[in-house]
Amino acid sequence: MTRRLLVLLDRDGVLNRDSPNYVKSVEELEIISGSAEAAAALSNAGHSVVVVTNQSGIARGLIEPNALTAIHASIDASVVACGGQIDHFQVCPHSPQQRCPCRKPETGLIVAARAQLADSFDQTLFVGDRITDLQAAIASGCHPILVRTGHGAATERQITDPNVDPVIPVDARVDIFDDLACAVDAILGGMFDDRPMSA
Repeated sequence: MTRRLLVLLDRDGVLNRDSPNYVKSVEELEIISGSAEAAAALSNAGHSVVVVTNQSGIARGLIEPNALTAIHASIDASVVACGGQIDHFQVCPHSPQQRCPCRKPETGLIVAARAQLADSFDQTLFVGDRITDLQAAIASGCHPILVRTGHGAATERQITDPNVDPVIPVDARVDIFDDLACAVDAILGGMFDDRPMSA
C-alpha cells in the first residue's frame, strides 16, 4: 500500500443506528448492517480508524460515563470480531450551550484524534451523516464523505437543494454513498488515491 489514510468515522448514524432518545446503553446499541465489517476492512488494509462523536447526553445527564465506555467497547468488539480494530474513540461530552471547541462542527475532536495517534497520514477522510460532520471535516482539511444512513438522506437534500442557503462552501466536494460499507468499498477501491494530501 502506497498511501496510508486516517479515516474518521462519526458514530451515531454511521456505525450504529441513531436514536432521538440517545443510545444510553449497550442494550440500546444497534450496529448498522455491514458497518463493523467495513471498519474492519479499513483497519486490515493498514489504515487508521478513529471514531469522533458528539455525545451531549453525558452533559445532559442521560448517559453515564461508564455506560458510554461500555457502548464503545461493544462497538470495538464488533469490529474486532470481523478481524479489525478501532484505534481510538474521541468524544465530546458537552452540550451545544457549552460552546466547547471540541463539539462538531468545531474541529477540536479531529485535532485531538490526530494528536492521539501522533502519526502522519497521506490523507484524512471523514465519514459522517450530519451537516456538522461535513463542516468539521472541511474546516480541518479532511475530505468529507456523506452516508445516507442516519440523518444522511436529509443532509443530502439540504446540501443539494439550490433553494437552500449553502451550509458548506459551494466549491466543497462531498462524495455521497448509501452507507459506510459502500463508502469503504470506494476507499479501498482507490477512489481517493489521486486526491491531494490533506494531513
